[in-house]
Amino acid sequence: FETFYRQHVVKPALIGMLGAWISGGVEWNFPHHHRATSAMPVDWKLASNTDGSKTIWIGETELRRRLKWTIGLSLLPDRAVLQAENIFMNRGPTIESMLYWANVSVHCGDDYQVLFPPSCHLGFDHHKNFWTSFPIGPKSVDHSWIPSQRSKFADDADGLIDLSWWKNFTAESRSIFAMDPENDWIAGYDYKQNAGTAHVSNRHITVGKKFFLWGNFPEARVWDTVLTDTDGPYLELMVGCWSDNQPDYSWIDPYETRRVKQYWFPVKGIGGVKHVTIDGAVNLERLEKKDEVLLGFHSTRVLKGCTVELLENGMPAFADRKVAIDPNTPWCKTVKVSAALKDQALTGRLLDRDGKVILAYTPVPEDPHDPLPPKVENPKPPADYTSAEELYLTGLRLDQFHNGLIDPVPYYEQALKLDPSYSAANVALGIRLAKSGDYTAAEKCLRMAAARVTRNYTRAKDAEPEYMLALVLEEQARLAADPSEKAGKLKEAEDLFWRVTWRATLARPAYVELARLACLKGDWEEALARADEALERDTKSAKLHVLRAYVLRKLGCPRTAADALSAAFDCDALDSWGVAEQAFLKQGGKHAVLNAGRNRGLKAQQLLETVCDYWGIGAWDEVAELCRQADDMAADEKPYATEGQVLLKDTVAACESYRCPLFAYFAGYAAAMKGDTDEARKLYAAAAAQSTDYCFPNRREEYAVLKHAATFSPELANTWYYLGNVEWNWDLKETALASWKKAVSLYPKHALALRNLGFGLAHPGTYFTNTGVPSGVPSREAYDYYLRALAADPGNFRALEEMDKLAEKLGVGTAERLASMQTYRATAEKYDAC
Repeated sequence: FETFYRQHVVKPALIGMLGAWISGGVEWNFPHHHRATSAMPVDWKLASNTDGSKTIWIGETELRRRLKWTIGLSLLPDRAVLQAENIFMNRGPTIESMLYWANVSVHCGDDYQVLFPPSCHLGFDHHKNFWTSFPIGPKSVDHSWIPSQRSKFADDADGLIDLSWWKNFTAESRSIFAMDPENDWIAGYDYKQNAGTAHVSNRHITVGKKFFLWGNFPEARVWDTVLTDTDGPYLELMVGCWSDNQPDYSWIDPYETRRVKQYWFPVKGIGGVKHVTIDGAVNLERLEKKDEVLLGFHSTRVLKGCTVELLENGMPAFADRKVAIDPNTPWCKTVKVSAALKDQALTGRLLDRDGKVILAYTPVPEDPHDPLPPKVENPKPPADYTSAEELYLTGLRLDQFHNGLIDPVPYYEQALKLDPSYSAANVALGIRLAKSGDYTAAEKCLRMAAARVTRNYTRAKDAEPEYMLALVLEEQARLAADPSEKAGKLKEAEDLFWRVTWRATLARPAYVELARLACLKGDWEEALARADEALERDTKSAKLHVLRAYVLRKLGCPRTAADALSAAFDCDALDSWGVAEQAFLKQGGKHAVLNAGRNRGLKAQQLLETVCDYWGIGAWDEVAELCRQADDMAADEKPYATEGQVLLKDTVAACESYRCPLFAYFAGYAAAMKGDTDEARKLYAAAAAQSTDYCFPNRREEYAVLKHAATFSPELANTWYYLGNVEWNWDLKETALASWKKAVSLYPKHALALRNLGFGLAHPGTYFTNTGVPSGVPSREAYDYYLRALAADPGNFRALEEMDKLAEKLGVGTAERLASMQTYRATAEKYDAC
């Protein structure tokens, strides 16, 4: 029996956020479900522990929002248990929202049952837009809100099935989440093999329990052959921390570190599961003969001299003494009871040789059949709300849940129409604008919010308006060309951060920012004092320990710096910045990139995060050295199989590669900050001359560097192309179009900038309105840019496909469309969208 689904082949299918997805094992989903990088390499490290066990650490820094996760998988020395020590880090200065689910695959079939705790009588679907009784419930989800599905639901609504059995799902694929706040566990059991899989974790944090299955009908069983050869159907037995639904996001504060432990283990030989702890599992159920119960115990460790008891109304009715039990030797027997006795009068217990209760279970009452909870309400159009707070909360939920269809901004804007100084709406809009790089508009919103909460010379209870305003001023200072303007904004930011430290809610990130500002000034004593203040409020932050180590190195305290780095690795075994800083401490930076890149999944991306860590504290020498080493290593790499095309065999090489023009851009910026303008100009030119393959800047530090490069060396077409990519990603649509047009004006055959102009003008609206109609209408100008893009790069099959879809929307005649396809027939024939 395999505790997790054993997949013997790799057969990707188009399921994941980026396409390719494979079944089997455990998928670690953070900060979104089916995270974008599920099928990409991760960082890893093998560690030996003092108790003789070993831990495999895995993790990554997520590319889109730069949240970091590290998970340590350990087989405990005294138990047959797999422990997952989960660490989730917001290494950035702004609040983010996160979701975490461990997606465990298990083998399933006609004899497989999902075991939510017996006290669970309610289940729900994604978005909580459908509720069901459990385990007996309707065989189909209510899709009656979709016109095409109304008759189907009417036919199926009265069909009740036992939703806990895989074999009963003969109508549709399903996800069912458990409403169960009382228990720490979930399990699944294969009665044919008399074995199953159990999970245990703190229910106050691990609030999510869920299963997904394709189903037991012909269309569903197609996935057996799509995803595997001979391993058969699978079921996903999932658990979520800080999330009980998908989507369900909780807030993680600036520079916050979260931790939780989870435990999985196999269960066998007890005929089912009614209760689970880290010590094992219990089964207690009445058999068809009402005067008999099946009583079973599975232990995760070796126990000798135990006693098994069955109590009736609290009094011993059966006992088996001197029992030896271990993970390979469960205890399971049929025990006689009174047929008239209610199940709730029975209690099964396993006691150790000292009489301590190891496992116990008493059956819970039947379902009280309470009414089903209300469904989630979809947002109304902004104009339908009359309360500024309702509008703010509606927009905030859309932001928090990363809704890709409805734009939260109109809700904030409508709230501000009702109350222009409403602080909460101004802060929410200001944060969104700041993350989009529109610092001028963000500053306006945040000053309005700060003015409201400090009116009448009030010391604000809510520190967020002043904290976010300080962050925006800090970012504006980095972009400012005028030294006096830069100094003025940094001074105001520093004053605001100090004021924020008066409130414990945001004191930790405020002290972090004060330490970083002190580093920019080279005031190492001040930087150390502020880093210590931050660490007092979060001793488990790897980033803060590395920051402290850097400052101690600058102060000439190598031993204390080494201790700080040890503390960082205790907090996060995969911390890349710590490895680089260790190289600077011990070897003057020699082999920093080689050491930091060891066992990294995406080497260049992780190194860029480390470069950004140094960049943020003005460590220009370290930035320059890391970038030099990266470029030296890239020079020794073999070229991609086919330059300019994204091929599968290139993708693996790209994950391992340091070939990325952003390193030269960062080096150029560092040279400029050190006053070497000739070197900066040379490095910027070298960066712009490199291949654009796999280079997708999206970090705020990269934005600042590219803005500087565009001003410093405005003649470089690729700089404007990259800058436009960041701006489009950040919703600065008009600015992005202008940047791409600048790139094309400098190099008229810039195929990627031409394609992006076509794409941008073809997608003038990002979101949908509440009526489901896309906002904005594509133009013929977009089509013309696509034609130019293909003329510049006839092999770009993506541009060809997009152009044809656009042509259909614009009403371009079929003859003209066919002529385009004929012109690029070779490109069209090699395109495979499946």
